[in-house]
Amino acid sequence: VNENPQKDIYRFNRAFYPEITTGVEALKIWNNDKRYSTVWLYCTKKDVFDRCNFEFPTVKIYEDLASIPELIANSKSVAMLDYIGYNYFQRADSIMGEQYSLKRLHAVEAKVQRQKFFEKNMPEMISKGRINLAFTCFYHGQLALKQLNRGEQKLVLNYLEQVVKDYGLNRKELMQLSISHKFWVLLSKISYVF
Repeated sequence: VNENPQKDIYRFNRAFYPEITTGVEALKIWNNDKRYSTVWLYCTKKDVFDRCNFEFPTVKIYEDLASIPELIANSKSVAMLDYIGYNYFQRADSIMGEQYSLKRLHAVEAKVQRQKFFEKNMPEMISKGRINLAFTCFYHGQLALKQLNRGEQKLVLNYLEQVVKDYGLNRKELMQLSISHKFWVLLSKISYVF
């Protein structure tokens, strides 16, 4: 697997990052990278879970999206290794391999929880979190329109509309977007009515 060039997108390249940093700085790096939000990628001491008073939610998928920022930020130090010890393999019958369904909205719920964490604890992450949440909503709206029946589409779009209303992008954040991202925002206003 290590020789397979297709697998490079599933690896974290630490070459430009410090080896050891604080939890808050590591979270900034993690948020910029945007690729990894899986708990199994991190070795986390039990006392970090205890400090956060954290438990994983049951019957949810994408629970790592909400938990990782809190765990990383509450770590006194984070060591980043330039070692590939795991390569992701997606099974045909995995959650990510199945058709879009309402349970996929757990990802949006998790990112809303992550945004609440940013707003309460990390003001410097609020803007990036809101931008990421908005584009997550656009993505889920697109999948809902493409793969769900009319009743489910209405449920999803109503939910996403409320999330975008609650955590919408402000003018400054819109100005920071690339031209292609601004185009996505415009299309979402046409396609999803929010």
